[in-house]
Amino acid sequence: MAVSLPANRWFWDVLEHGPSARHAGHFDVDWDPPESSTRNKVLLAILGDHYGREVESGTIQIHHQGGRFTVRYHDHTLPASPRSVGAILADA
Repeated sequence: MAVSLPANRWFWDVLEHGPSARHAGHFDVDWDPPESSTRNKVLLAILGDHYGREVESGTIQIHHQGGRFTVRYHDHTLPASPRSVGAILADA
């Protein structure tokens, strides 16, 4: 599926808030898959290499702007969930 972010506000909402998003019911997302580590998550196939390598190389970055956190990877900008941001800030 191709999605234009952040122009698609409904999908942005789903990526930011998961199953509790206002528009979650409008998308065909399996919130309870057999693999428990992906429960309540949306997986997007955008990484060019393994996650850890992309983080180490600095291509995945977290930005704060206008009271929101976003994750940037090359030309992709994605919302960071409030829960994830809390965990990141606690670790920092």
